[in-house]
Amino acid sequence: MPHRATNEIAVTMVWNQLGNALRAPGDAVLHECAIVLSLEPALQDLVLRARRRFASAMAANQLEPHITLLYCGVRGPAEIARLSAIAERHAMREVEFRVDGVGQFSNAAGVVTNLHYRVESPALHALHADVVAAYSDAGFVPRTRYQGALYRPHISILDRVILSPADMDDGLPLGSAGPHRAGGAHLVGERRAAIS
Repeated sequence: MPHRATNEIAVTMVWNQLGNALRAPGDAVLHECAIVLSLEPALQDLVLRARRRFASAMAANQLEPHITLLYCGVRGPAEIARLSAIAERHAMREVEFRVDGVGQFSNAAGVVTNLHYRVESPALHALHADVVAAYSDAGFVPRTRYQGALYRPHISILDRVILSPADMDDGLPLGSAGPHRAGGAHLVGERRAAIS
């Protein structure tokens, strides 16, 4: 049996990419991009069940459940190809993590705009650091302050919404704390505008 390096991670799961995965779009379109990890199916189901507790209008435009490794901002086709290559270099990495309850993010006015499951994992922070280093080495300038020590890994239940205190009840399903797995890093994007 061949010897394996102790820091090598054996990948045992085939990770599905999100429906909005990007590689190198052929058209001249700007996309708002992020490098993300796919979740194991049971955790995807948990997030989708949690979303069903909210008004359909709130849940309708949410991205598929994932963990963001790095927000990359609005980018054009040439940059998307380079970002996709960065994600692909990390696609074979898997991380284990635990769900640590429900959290929220607020805007500058104190309005809750994101409801999520908090996740904790030293391996996830290490993978984030590796992706940030590759991003920087490729000449990209950060488009978010939420990296490094400010990185807060999470799985969004609802994002880019305005939530009232009535929306923040204790009835969200928590499922198992874990450990859970995520992997298959890839680039995702939402179309923003055509380049003129």
